Amino acid sequence: DAEQQIDFPKDSLFISDAGYKLKISDDMKRVFFSVQSKPKITLPVGASQVQLWNGNAKWVYPMEEMEKIGYGGTHLALWRPLEATFMMVSNDSLPKFMLTGDQRYAILSNPKQYEPQYAYEGDRDFYLVDLSSGKSSLFLKKQFGNSGYTIPSPTGKYVAYFKEKNWWIYNIANNSHTIITKKIGSPFFHNEKQHPQAVEIYPSLGWTINDREILLCDEYDIWAITPDGKLARRLTHGRESQTEFRLAGLEFGFATKTNYNGAIHQTINLSDGLLLLESKNQGVTSGYYKLSPKNNENLIFSEDSRLNGLIKSTVANTYAYLEQRFDLPPRIMIKTNSQTAKILVQSNPQHQQFSWGRSELIQYKNVKGEILNGVLYYPANYDSQKKYPMIVYIYERLSKRLHDYINPSQFTGQENGFNITNFTTQGYFVFTPDISYEIGNVGVSATDCVVSATKEVINRGLVK
Repeated sequence: DAEQQIDFPKDSLFISDAGYKLKISDDMKRVFFSVQSKPKITLPVGASQVQLWNGNAKWVYPMEEMEKIGYGGTHLALWRPLEATFMMVSNDSLPKFMLTGDQRYAILSNPKQYEPQYAYEGDRDFYLVDLSSGKSSLFLKKQFGNSGYTIPSPTGKYVAYFKEKNWWIYNIANNSHTIITKKIGSPFFHNEKQHPQAVEIYPSLGWTINDREILLCDEYDIWAITPDGKLARRLTHGRESQTEFRLAGLEFGFATKTNYNGAIHQTINLSDGLLLLESKNQGVTSGYYKLSPKNNENLIFSEDSRLNGLIKSTVANTYAYLEQRFDLPPRIMIKTNSQTAKILVQSNPQHQQFSWGRSELIQYKNVKGEILNGVLYYPANYDSQKKYPMIVYIYERLSKRLHDYINPSQFTGQENGFNITNFTTQGYFVFTPDISYEIGNVGVSATDCVVSATKEVINRGLVK
């Protein structure tokens, strides 16, 4: 076996787990697996547990220790059993690795390269290693390290990457870089959190068959763009009505799969049609849409509940999805063709035994006249003849959670330790206004939003 090969590193172990599974190449001639240095036995240092910190270290001591506990010293190995050859692909200088779609190349990088710096995931250089010759070449310099920003294509022809506020395509065979989104005129990035110099990408969804086109998202629509950038097609038309279209059933909006320390795009067959999630009113209402070459069909839509998690039966036009509201526990719905949706599973049946509030979208304007949203959660057993105390919860933008069901709990969770239902069931209004920050004037602009939003609720005569 591979461990009997002459070049197998000494004091190393073969490992296989969720992120480092053994892989066999498509041509069945190569085996990829990971090896890790055998842990060194160290003697206890006594009760003091002395730590030695190096002021010139790339990472601070706790970060370094966390990496060691995780996958420190884990490297990619390649075994060719028919040729009885073995090679180490990654190393301590370039420890992070992923493969191209055809497994002919490895892409290596070092996350410490430009440390110390202030970003959570810093820039790094990416190297392409020809696994036949072992030759390594730099193909991408000082690129953001997040795995969603540098992704190989399914067939292995290209590497898509986001840099300088645009998507680029690296052609491996030609060793060429092409910018593909600059002439479209629509940004494929955003800064919703309004952080200084922050650029976050909209989802990159995948490639069509044979890597003919890559599917990318702008604020509202899905685009199909050829790798040479010469042809760009807008598959959806959401911008006109400010409707956001994304692929349905994706937790984070990305149709990628794990590729060792990175990701890899998947193939999407447009002739099968696309199941899309459509969101209106800044993500408050949602529904599902099927985009086909011959027919476009609106499958399910709701203005007063949240829909997510759509899946389609493989043998019929039957769909299952989740539905919830603040006052409706999540339930699994099933719908076939034009029939009325039916409840398959209703969670939290005990919910009906308790008094509950409801949620309402409130619009307000800050001093600049910018229209913003907020969510007002009503107290349980609300009586319109009474006025109630109100708690204002301040944190970025939470209006998209209008229809989220929130279990009462003393545990921290998505509400960062503040559980809204705990207070609505005790007779409070809870208000979560969206905050629009002005970079360089954060405190004043945030205060303006909170005060303006709170005055809007007070003027409605609901609170005391």
